[in-house]
Amino acid sequence: MATCMMDSECRDAVMCINPCGSNQTCVFICLSSYADAKFDAFMKCAVTDNQCVVLTPPDHPVQCRKPTSVFTSFTLADIQGPWYIVKGKNPIYDCFDCQISTYTSGSLPYRGSVREQYDARTVNGSVRRLEVTETVIQRNPMNGGVLNFNSTQDGLDHQEEFRVLDYSQNHGYIFMYYCGGTGAWMYEGAILYSRTPQLTPEAMQQVTSSAAAHGYSFGDFCSPRTSDCISK
Repeated sequence: MATCMMDSECRDAVMCINPCGSNQTCVFICLSSYADAKFDAFMKCAVTDNQCVVLTPPDHPVQCRKPTSVFTSFTLADIQGPWYIVKGKNPIYDCFDCQISTYTSGSLPYRGSVREQYDARTVNGSVRRLEVTETVIQRNPMNGGVLNFNSTQDGLDHQEEFRVLDYSQNHGYIFMYYCGGTGAWMYEGAILYSRTPQLTPEAMQQVTSSAAAHGYSFGDFCSPRTSDCISK
């Protein structure tokens, strides 16, 4: 804590978060604006390792509503390489501009990683290019469309389950639902990945029909900016 308080960015992050309470949007904006390595170390010590600080549960708790119909014939090889998020369901987590997720295979079967980059708007209106790396595990190859993601973000351990609802190699898209969280903080959403910054009208027509079959309308989704984005 002393190290954090002596660091201006870490101190600003703590002061920004304190009034947020259970408001996930407020907390996430603060983290995007100020979090640094010293803040991550403080949160890991105070929350993850020693439970000195308990996260306030959100006002409206999230319960995972996992779709039962999953695209089973899916392998980690299908998802290798970079993807743009062109549609997002959760306004807090899925709507950043220039979201590029790059998947790579691991040294062990059915295990890999993903580097997620995105532009986050800070409390002062500027833009920060942020990055998160997660481990990706396919626990049951016979049900390949269920993927488990694990990471440490801002000192907090996150576990998420992604479910592939539709995949087209020819049209270059993956439509996925996810749910996960850290401790009392749970969240869920859905994203549409594209191999290119924009899907063709034919591809959008196909995935729109597929999404509707799962109960989703892209009219309820955001459309993050994907032009002039750089993967660093």
